[in-house]
Amino acid sequence: MKAEKKFDRMPFAVSRPGDSPEMILAIRALEVANVEIRRPENNPYQLKASPTVSFYPSKGTIYVDGDPAPLSCRGVDALLNYLGQHISI
Repeated sequence: MKAEKKFDRMPFAVSRPGDSPEMILAIRALEVANVEIRRPENNPYQLKASPTVSFYPSKGTIYVDGDPAPLSCRGVDALLNYLGQHISI
């Protein structure tokens, strides 16, 4: 529940000046897929695709909170696949 409250307080993800092409494309792709993405103010490289799933577009890395390592799959398509299987999008 705490993660959900923190997620709800984060600003929605929008492109910012200086963003990498990967960040811009990830934001667009996730918006098109109707994923409610958030962007922590203190981390310009991170997107939150749910209260417990972080995505780093520059490397395509997907982290699930509490897991010891990132998922082995990478990229926006892998993120969408994971969300579709584990999180209601």
